[in-house]
This record gives sequence, C-alpha cells and structure tokens, in this order.
Amino acid sequence: MRPAELIKNPIFYFILVPLLIAIWPLSVALVYLPNVEKSIKAEEGDYKRAEDLMEGILNLDPDRISSSDAKKQASEFDYATAVEQIAKNYGITPGTYSISVQPIRVTEKEKTKNASVVLQKVSIESFASFLSSLQTRWTKLECESIELAQQKGLKDSWKATLKFKYYY
Repeated sequence: MRPAELIKNPIFYFILVPLLIAIWPLSVALVYLPNVEKSIKAEEGDYKRAEDLMEGILNLDPDRISSSDAKKQASEFDYATAVEQIAKNYGITPGTYSISVQPIRVTEKEKTKNASVVLQKVSIESFASFLSSLQTRWTKLECESIELAQQKGLKDSWKATLKFKYYY
C-alpha cells in the first residue's frame, strides 16, 4: 500500500487516533511527572534553606520581630546600645571602643543625632562586618566619614574612627 492510499483508508485513522491518545498519558507518566517531582524536591530544599536562614536571623536579633512600629523604634535609638549589640557579635570588646555622642539637633526639616565611634585594635574583617551590620540594622543611621589607621608593628590591627548621623 502506498502512503496516499494509506491516508485515504479509514482503518488507518481508527488505529492512529487511539495510538496518539495513548501516547499522551505515557508521556505525562514517563517525562513530565519525574520532572515535576525533581522540581518539587528542589523547591523544598530551597524552602528549608530559607527557613534555616530566617531562624538564624531571628536568633541573632529577636528584637526585630517585636519592633513593628518604626516611629517607636526611632525614638528609642541609642548609640551606646546599638554599638554594644553589634560589637559583641564581632568580638569587639567594650574596652576597645569609645563613643562620643552629641545632643539631638533639631532643624526645620529634620531631627538628627551625631556621634563618633573609635575602634581600637580591630581587624579589618571585624570592622567591615561591624559597620555593615550596624547600618543594616538601623537604616536611618548614616556613616558620614571613616578614618582607618594601621597600628604600628601589627599586621591586621587597625584604629577606625567613624562619624555617624542618625535621622529621626
């Protein structure tokens, strides 16, 4: 039988249509379902990692959850508490830093509070982590200037002088 005669034969369609209908569930069962299962397992893994990360953040700073009112949080900002909380996370002891806070300054447009923080004998990694965490935790805190001076005779020991401004 030639292809032209085969296409004109109705028995060909009685065989072809059920065959095509049978291929669809087979392709779903053999191709698409395993891919969906892999995708679900990958998403479950991503969710578990994200959940662990969120729990880690909550363990490091549980106060973030309880402070829902931004204005309340802003009025309670204190340089000494903020620096102490972050410094202890990076091994910066209270004896190795000093804080000098100026009174709150109110102008027509804004209310600010300036401070100077001096870190003595701090590693560059601890310093960078400290500064990053401090500004991440308090988004209205702005670092206006940084002065770094390497301690003489020590490879990774720095004196860092930071000037901050907090906007209420």
